[in-house]
Amino acid sequence: MLTTTRFVRLIRPKHAGFTLIEVMITVAVVGILAAVAIPSYDFAIKRARRAEARTALMQMMQMQERYFSVMGTYLAFDRQTILAAAKGSDLARFKWYSADTVATSHYELDGSLNCPSAGSAACSLSLRARQSRAYVAMFKDTQCGDYWLQSDGNRGNGNGGAPISGCW
Repeated sequence: MLTTTRFVRLIRPKHAGFTLIEVMITVAVVGILAAVAIPSYDFAIKRARRAEARTALMQMMQMQERYFSVMGTYLAFDRQTILAAAKGSDLARFKWYSADTVATSHYELDGSLNCPSAGSAACSLSLRARQSRAYVAMFKDTQCGDYWLQSDGNRGNGNGGAPISGCW
């Protein structure tokens, strides 16, 4: 007479692992998923960093416009001048990086004045978000490159070019 335990052993033999075919099918499925997911992830990261640059430029332009409405002029700045500015000075209120902290920023901001003549009161401001030197090796956006925004509303990518489709 068969006991319950012996009967179960007769129906289900013990398996010690997976067959080679099962492992190969699993590896193929994971490979296909990775081939689809990695480019999508890379594109999403680029879009997020581009949005970071655009947002930083718009916020900086708003700060500069507020400063202009009070003081009657814009402030030119770059990383070195802001870092060297004394606490409490007008320049110390502006940030030269695009994210919340320097460590997480992927773009560096700078602003230059465009004056028709020396001492002219009719100066305009040109802001630029350059890809950070610390992240260029890891994140190099060759399609959009650097961003720029002017106080007259003009904007673009690269070295003075018009906005590239999909970048602004």
